[in-house]
Amino acid sequence: MGFTMILYPTTLLFRMTHAIQRGLKDLYAGQELSSDESVNMKEFEELVEAGRWRKIERKYGGGPEWDED
Repeated sequence: MGFTMILYPTTLLFRMTHAIQRGLKDLYAGQELSSDESVNMKEFEELVEAGRWRKIERKYGGGPEWDED
């Protein structure tokens, strides 16, 4: 009862760990970044809602002063 719920977060954590290990191995080997296995900076900023966090930082006086693109 409820045990399957425990597996969902750990399954994602294990997949993320594997992806990080693979990425570090590729970096160490000097392999180029593949665009189909990664996001670019703009995509990353959209995923983490960077613009929203910049507004919060400005509102409360924290963080660096960022230019809005």
